[in-house]
Amino acid sequence: MAILITKDGRIVSKAEESEFKNEGYLQTYILENPELIPLEEIHSEKRNFIVTIREFNTYSGPIDILAIDNKGDIYLIETKLSRNADKRKVIAQILDYAAAIWEEYTNNPEGFINKIEEDYEFEIPEDVAEGIIKNLSEGNFKLIVAMDSLDKRLKTMIRFLKSHSTFDLYALEFDYYEFKDESGELYEIFVPKLFGIETTEKKTSSSQSSRRKWSVEEFLDYVKNEIEPRNPSLASAILELSSKARELGWTLKPGTSKQGSLNLVPPGELTNGRAIFSFVGTGVLKVYLGWIIDETAKNELVNALLSSGLPIDGTKVEYHLRPDEWLPKVKEITSILERFSNY
Repeated sequence: MAILITKDGRIVSKAEESEFKNEGYLQTYILENPELIPLEEIHSEKRNFIVTIREFNTYSGPIDILAIDNKGDIYLIETKLSRNADKRKVIAQILDYAAAIWEEYTNNPEGFINKIEEDYEFEIPEDVAEGIIKNLSEGNFKLIVAMDSLDKRLKTMIRFLKSHSTFDLYALEFDYYEFKDESGELYEIFVPKLFGIETTEKKTSSSQSSRRKWSVEEFLDYVKNEIEPRNPSLASAILELSSKARELGWTLKPGTSKQGSLNLVPPGELTNGRAIFSFVGTGVLKVYLGWIIDETAKNELVNALLSSGLPIDGTKVEYHLRPDEWLPKVKEITSILERFSNY
């Protein structure tokens, strides 16, 4: 199908549907024109990319394009042409890259940020870095397959994965046209169409009913059965601190994180039943300062955390600490639990 170009009500040119020369051409065009990816459709708000990297290296191979937006969301973009024989392998390929990024950097997000800044010469603002760290720790990636044409089978695969998993997976199809003006200068027209957003909307509307409800004992069993075989020291620290908190009169409550979480609520009215500490199934320790009612108590807690060597300065209401940040401080965190059990 052609696109008719008119002026003053009359057709002056016709743009004929064309084909991309190769995958490299499509990659380059997305890299140089990242606004082709309709972020506002994915997020329902205006966002923009601040990082776009071609062939970001992982141990599973180079990702065609790695991008990061101004909120710290991470995008893995894999390009394929419909005429390529291996096009149906693209889903497995992009999941492999996501797994590689997660395995290498979930406990070392600073290494990921340093690689981007030092190897690719991008500057990451502090607020964006916080978003990156959170997304890496929770394994949150936006996976986008960009193609010139999507067949029915590929669309079905994406719809199935999005309906039966937590993968944030999309397909981006480009209609591509070329035309020449009267002087012979060539123009190109790209028409991007995002597929997968409708599945996300359905899933979001039903996420409350489909989310697993954890109990305290289920989370502790998860730590013993799933985390301990992979990371014994992490599992031991979570179990030790949870047991100590319970012994000191803190209340253990299951959280609502999709990875499973366990909230530690101090006794008394210090937070009106809200948690100060929360363990997430990914190993992240969350620290909440915003629930502390008494300003003096809040300042004492901040000073205690700072004195322990934890990277908390009191300027935010919530902190997410990576395992490598809090694991060496189990003794100090235990002292804080003791100190605030009788506040």
